[in-house]
Amino acid sequence: MQRTCATALLLAAVLCGCGGSAEPPATPARPAAAPRVLEAAPEAVVKLNVALAPAVRKAVARRIVVVGTVGFDEDRLAIAGPRLLGRIVGLGARPGQTVQAGDLLAELESADLAKREAQYLGQQARARAAAANARREQDLHRRQVSSAREREVAVAEAEALEAEANVTKQLLFAMGLSQEELPTEGGDRALARFTVRAPLAGVVVDRPVVLGESVDVGQTIAKVADLSRVWVNLDVFERDLAWVRVGLPATLHVDAFPDMMPKGTVRFVRPQIDSTTRTARVQLDVENPAGLLLPGQFVTATLVSETPGPPVLTVPRNALEMLDGKDVVFVGVPGGGLAVREVGVGSRGSEDVEIRTGLVEGDSVAVSNTFLLKAEVLR
Repeated sequence: MQRTCATALLLAAVLCGCGGSAEPPATPARPAAAPRVLEAAPEAVVKLNVALAPAVRKAVARRIVVVGTVGFDEDRLAIAGPRLLGRIVGLGARPGQTVQAGDLLAELESADLAKREAQYLGQQARARAAAANARREQDLHRRQVSSAREREVAVAEAEALEAEANVTKQLLFAMGLSQEELPTEGGDRALARFTVRAPLAGVVVDRPVVLGESVDVGQTIAKVADLSRVWVNLDVFERDLAWVRVGLPATLHVDAFPDMMPKGTVRFVRPQIDSTTRTARVQLDVENPAGLLLPGQFVTATLVSETPGPPVLTVPRNALEMLDGKDVVFVGVPGGGLAVREVGVGSRGSEDVEIRTGLVEGDSVAVSNTFLLKAEVLR
């Protein structure tokens, strides 16, 4: 009887399951854990001597300090040299001397120049004779003594010879002669001599030639620089380039002249990063009226740049901490404690950072001993 009852119960259980396997009862879901709130108690804030500052709206400024080298202003630098073969027979201004545009730097003699000037004198003489003949033929033609054909031939020959003389004159100009130095009939200037003169006013910074030296076309006889303005070359790190723009002012410090604080402006930012140093070349225009800044000299340049546009919400840079890979600040809460709050950061200046999300103007944030605060709330 007992076995029959057990069999019946087993059969009933199978029938209730519709022939399928029985499922275990569902486990009730656990309630979600409340997010952890990280706070520092008022006692901890006092113990750690934490200072607070409000979030305020202002421009974010970046202060960039970089060592640079003084260089020539290449718009005020000139190299003087001959435009033909010659030999130096006289020298003018020495290195270090100040010259005006047109001052004598060197005197040379050249056989090639003598030949070209003699050619020019001969062409001028033939052109004058042809012009006189053309005038006679025109007079004879008016008196019907000569034909129109003879007059036309004489005029054409005079014009051709004058054109040849003009071409040679232009070649002499191209060789470096001035209008005053052109040879003239009966002139007392030596045909083989010509001068090299200063192309601009400035200081002779180099003269790498000596008397009697033969020089070639384009060889440097002297280098003249106007040092009333110089360029300063800076190598600015990639991370700072976004803050540098043409026209940005700069202040220089020179070890040799500690009381002198020259001012400059950014004139050029090279659009290329050096793959080794991760820097880009930035050039400053610097006024140098006293000539104290010398090419090759080291200087320290300070550039201060601000974010463009209206003021933004900022906090001091030392208010930021990293927690779980995110930027956070410690914000004051009622009762005197501090709570961790995640923030979205924009521009990072030298002293302040832009806060785009997470704070409102006037919120008080911790600005000192924040590392100790983080250790306190994570205990």
